[in-house]
Amino acid sequence: MVIGVVGKNGSHSRLYRPDEKGNINIPESRQDFKNLINEHIQEMSQKVQNGDVQPKFRIGGKEYTQEEWENFIRKFDDMENDIIEETKDAGKRALEESQEK
Repeated sequence: MVIGVVGKNGSHSRLYRPDEKGNINIPESRQDFKNLINEHIQEMSQKVQNGDVQPKFRIGGKEYTQEEWENFIRKFDDMENDIIEETKDAGKRALEESQEK
């Protein structure tokens, strides 16, 4: 379930939950709002108990789970290692070329 906020007539915000087809259903009564929030709390509680939710950490303008961050760092390290190897190879080629002359 996704709960979002949508402006009504540009002035007030309301909670909503899209249905299976993506249609926005805006609760009209106070009890509907309570039910919507309670459903979301129960769903999130169940996900936490099952271990389906990972904490996210904000880094710059993005949020990463531990797994996403580790994948990002691994890719960054791989690219950095490729650059180091290319630089070493270019240096060796330049040294060989200068020794040939």
